[in-house]
Amino acid sequence: MTKHAWDNYVRYAWGKNELRPISKRAHTGSIFGAASLGLTIVDGLDTLYIMGLHDEFKQGREWIATNLNNFEEV
Repeated sequence: MTKHAWDNYVRYAWGKNELRPISKRAHTGSIFGAASLGLTIVDGLDTLYIMGLHDEFKQGREWIATNLNNFEEV
């Protein structure tokens, strides 16, 4: 189930805060406003690691290292 959810997030909402699965659209609204912080990536990273989804973990870690370094828009 986690692999399925992650794959669809990557396909339809990569880098956005979350995926709305029925509409298959990204959603960015959150307590941080409309900033696209990749919150699903940040939140799911530990789960991916624990579940042994190492390729997905690496993908998320690389996105964070590259994209989550500027909080000026928050």
